[in-house]
Amino acid sequence: MDDGSLQIIPAGSLENSKIFKLKFDLSKFIDPAGNHYDSTYVYQFTTITGLDFTGLSGILSSYDTSKTIRIILEDAGNSEIRENISPDKKGKFYFNKINPGDYKLWCFYDENNNGEYDYGWPYPFKPAEDFYYYPAEITLKPRWSVTDVKFDLNLAK
Repeated sequence: MDDGSLQIIPAGSLENSKIFKLKFDLSKFIDPAGNHYDSTYVYQFTTITGLDFTGLSGILSSYDTSKTIRIILEDAGNSEIRENISPDKKGKFYFNKINPGDYKLWCFYDENNNGEYDYGWPYPFKPAEDFYYYPAEITLKPRWSVTDVKFDLNLAK
């Protein structure tokens, strides 16, 4: 939070699957110098329920445990929608509260530990980080988590 932020906390819990409106009358927001605006903004949103989500879990095998590895769950239709996690020490991974849909599962060795895949550079030469794709697209359905995915890097290159 900073001086330009506003946090809104409802007095009670909001009902699931209901439409709500927030109205901001900016004439009520006055800065220390007495400045304000005369606009009113209305924002409408719909609450969701946990039943609308899904999940994915499994185990990563045949990887170099001395290196940092990141696992990516990426929407098959929109590569900008993705979750990025690291497996635990035994190679187990968990994706929770995922929207239903078709997904690609892949991973990469994060050589510089920045949490993002680096594509490399021709000059000065820097190779891309090694990556591996799970061989099949995964369909995640609402209220039905996919468990026990076996992601073996020997089979995924």
